[in-house]
Amino acid sequence: MVMTRVTASSLAARAASAEAANQSSRGIALYHAGGAELGGLGHTLPEATRRLPRPPSVRAWDFLSIALAVFGADRFLSRHDTVDGWTRMIALEVDLAEPKPWEAQTGRLAAALRFLTGDIWHLQVHAGGVGPPRFDTRFCDRDCVCLFSGGLAVVSKNVVQQIRHRSLLERV
Repeated sequence: MVMTRVTASSLAARAASAEAANQSSRGIALYHAGGAELGGLGHTLPEATRRLPRPPSVRAWDFLSIALAVFGADRFLSRHDTVDGWTRMIALEVDLAEPKPWEAQTGRLAAALRFLTGDIWHLQVHAGGVGPPRFDTRFCDRDCVCLFSGGLAVVSKNVVQQIRHRSLLERV
């Protein structure tokens, strides 16, 4: 079974150099649009984050970076070329703003990913990622957030409309 090394970095040049290293390497540019030569994910997230009442914490942003890297590895690596047609071996390296809190969790995250995907994951975190966008905290007059999907939104809409200040998030 061949191990595919995936390097996910907010520095597009680092991701691109990993991509060019050899056939079993893949680079992912986090928070970049990517293109034909280099896959990218999350290019709209830094700007979209500015619509929040306050900036995300560095730890939350690093967790988002890990999630984007996992999603990218899962989407960009084919199962077609594997021995059994399913199980991939993925060595995922993710650049984080503050990797120290995540270093002790890489084994647990890899085990969870193996359970969820059926793949064999090896996860490493490194310094060098960018932190979240910084901006001033803004007052938010919302006192409720309702997360809906599918038919629940239709059923609950009348009840939720009675809440004075609300934010409705519905998957389209």
